[in-house]
Amino acid sequence: MGKNNRRPRLVWLSALFVVYSVSFVYENILNAKQVGEIAQLRAQVQTMNDQASSSSRQQNTQGVRMRPPTLSEIDQRVQLMNSPYSIAYTYLMFGRSMSRSAPNIIPEVINRVSQLEGINMLEKQSYIADLYAQLYKVSDVDSALIFFNEAEQAYEQLGKYNDLIRVIISKARLFVRNNDYLAAEALYFSALDIAKQAHLPIEVTERYRSELLNLSILS
Repeated sequence: MGKNNRRPRLVWLSALFVVYSVSFVYENILNAKQVGEIAQLRAQVQTMNDQASSSSRQQNTQGVRMRPPTLSEIDQRVQLMNSPYSIAYTYLMFGRSMSRSAPNIIPEVINRVSQLEGINMLEKQSYIADLYAQLYKVSDVDSALIFFNEAEQAYEQLGKYNDLIRVIISKARLFVRNNDYLAAEALYFSALDIAKQAHLPIEVTERYRSELLNLSILS
């Protein structure tokens, strides 16, 4: 977690996936066809991430560097979206992608989310708390944990289990950074239990199970 270079070439992949998929992910009702399309897109992006990660050393040698999108470019893209929920989630994902490479941009992202109209206030608060946690998670673990706790409570009330699990795992990783392995382990088990109860796809939890196994070795 202390590495300075956090796979910069993967940032744009996640951001592009968000832009093309988020416009229908968070509509009020998803039909079976859309769910299948989302799962397929997620699988494709994961494959792209894996390929980019495995070839990063070769890309460095060749001097290839792909630029992540800027906030102004994200602003232009969300203008094509009709759903304020999709817009809010796009900004959330962009803010998350910038948490290590350019955290100073996150307050501007928060400002855009806070000014959105037509979105449930609790959901807006969940995104804002999540973004604040992303802002502080590198420089101020205690503050990040406070905001992650707020986001966790909101996501739980909203029944947004994917985001809930992601936040719990983010908290666990912060505890690992502080060498508090027991607290981290408890959070991993909590996240996996929620995934099981919510009947989430196994792909959602496979990596987290692997992290828990590694954590058991460390502790």
